[in-house]
Amino acid sequence: MIARFLLYLGAMLLVGGAGVRQLLWPVCLRWLGAGFLLLLTATALNLWQTLAGLDALNPSDLLHYLLDIPAGRAALWMLLGASLLMASEVSQFSRLTTLGAAGLTLWGLVGMGHGATHGDFVRLLHTLHAGAMSLWVMGVLSLLIRPDADAARRFSPWALGCLLTLGLTGAGMALNHAGDLLALPQSEYGRTLLLKVGLYLLTPLAALLVRARFARGGRVRLTLGIEVLLLLGILVVTANLTGLEPAGHTGHF
Repeated sequence: MIARFLLYLGAMLLVGGAGVRQLLWPVCLRWLGAGFLLLLTATALNLWQTLAGLDALNPSDLLHYLLDIPAGRAALWMLLGASLLMASEVSQFSRLTTLGAAGLTLWGLVGMGHGATHGDFVRLLHTLHAGAMSLWVMGVLSLLIRPDADAARRFSPWALGCLLTLGLTGAGMALNHAGDLLALPQSEYGRTLLLKVGLYLLTPLAALLVRARFARGGRVRLTLGIEVLLLLGILVVTANLTGLEPAGHTGHF
């Protein structure tokens, strides 16, 4: 689970950082660089864990996994997208290039693990879900580092868009993966999914507290910190969730 959490965190920092830079305000490239390095490290760790579990650690096995197995090819697409995204931000390529690279990164990310069994539409839902989460995490983290009322006002519509996107895509993913929704409490996957939903429902309350603090001109770092912790909690639960077999899955990866 730790390797998957680091993988998601790296993607959030890189893709979310690029999104905030393009749409809202300058984010230091060091944050994107840290996300990129974390993504590389976590990908290597995930590949090692997967291949070690299959007792297939020699170079030919690695090449076979990366080139012939859908989950392995997804990892390659993710790394290609991440490299292009980092180059785009460093060299200030067009916004369209950045958007395409970010989409490719997330498309590869959600195709790893159980994502290899998803159809294209469900994989698109996962990609949009991950994109919204990335922008929200990095936007709130940026405000925590440097609170600014004007920046918070600019971010509010984007945060609302992320919240709605997460809700809609999350509902679609749950219907596809969970099978009988009434039976969710009976499985580990279902209980973990319900925990994620609970944390998701708490984040708008934290966001409202942040907005109220900004409006009153008060100290906002505590409430921003709570929102960041809730978002990181969602990432932790998601990392655990992707290691569990959904009721609606019968494929292998």
